[in-house]
Amino acid sequence: MSADLRGFEYVAEPVLRRRQWQLDAVVAEMGRTLECLTQAKTRAAALRDQLVAQAKASSGAVDSRFDPAAHARSLAWLASLQGRIADAERALTQLETQREEVSGRLRALQSQVDAIEAHREDAVRDFAADTASRLASEADRDWLARRAAGTTTKVTS
Repeated sequence: MSADLRGFEYVAEPVLRRRQWQLDAVVAEMGRTLECLTQAKTRAAALRDQLVAQAKASSGAVDSRFDPAAHARSLAWLASLQGRIADAERALTQLETQREEVSGRLRALQSQVDAIEAHREDAVRDFAADTASRLASEADRDWLARRAAGTTTKVTS
């Protein structure tokens, strides 16, 4: 049997709603951060693959016929590619740091929401127990009043 909660008002309901909204916002932020992190990992992997392919192509060109100008351009391109890889890995590190920070906020907000919801459940249980106790007490008083009224009518009759 569930308790009648029509008279129940939870005073911390606005705080709970605000924390849930904040939690929803941080969950969305975590999703965006993870998407950016995935894209950054993909970019870094593509750059590494490109570096390996370019290095193989450069070494093959050196073996067949040595052209100092082409070799210098190839080395400059490889150095540029390594710089782009380093930039991509720095961005990846920043995104991982951001993910950890967002994850920390997410855990903190989730624990706050869980604590408030647990408190609300306790308040509902207390309200239901108080209501049941009050109703039982009223029923007892009503029964005693009817019993007393019933005995008085028998004596006067």
